[in-house]
Amino acid sequence: MTNRHVFTDHSSLVLRSITGLVNSQPNLSAITSIKTVINANHDENKVSLICGGGSGHEPGSTGFVGRGILSASVCGDVFASPSARQVYGAMKAVPSKKGTLLIITNCTLFFFDWCRLKLNNDATDTGDNLHFGLACQQARADGAQNVDILPVGDDVSVGRTKGALVGRRALAGTIFGQLRSLCFENVYQYYTQYAKYLVRRPKPIGLSTTCANLVLASPVPLLQ
Repeated sequence: MTNRHVFTDHSSLVLRSITGLVNSQPNLSAITSIKTVINANHDENKVSLICGGGSGHEPGSTGFVGRGILSASVCGDVFASPSARQVYGAMKAVPSKKGTLLIITNCTLFFFDWCRLKLNNDATDTGDNLHFGLACQQARADGAQNVDILPVGDDVSVGRTKGALVGRRALAGTIFGQLRSLCFENVYQYYTQYAKYLVRRPKPIGLSTTCANLVLASPVPLLQ
């Protein structure tokens, strides 16, 4: 592991990443004010799929925006959840006459605590569940129809008892929620049921020999 970085200021990393991505992909557009990448060819007659979370996990989920996959990806700061305002802004940017599904990449409190210690950012412990849930409730209060959340928690390294409070972490199962079924993408009810079924199928496990190396943070070896 190294403590050297191309950019030493983490405050500009997310916007740099978004800008570079959309400049290289003509089918994508960026809304920099809410750090969101959207499908430039979004079709309102198909179900909108919106995912997101803390940055630093690229290519997920900005790398999965486009035809047949996500309508939009909302980016938080490095390892910090995007705000409810950002998520709701993304919903407005990719409206759908059929409905909107918010895909939540669940994280555990253990991860939030570790990130808060490293980044000194208390916003991380609110998490994706809270912010995506608030955006969903705001949309419903404003009269939006067919809006729901799809939490993904498929990491089998977190036991059901240990993860009973906040659920398991989201890993590979997120992809199954992001991939559209061409048969159902025009029918919200069928697509929602299909996606919820798919994300429960995978049984992955996450493993690393080192901790993530955060900008301006001292590297901490995981295995001694």
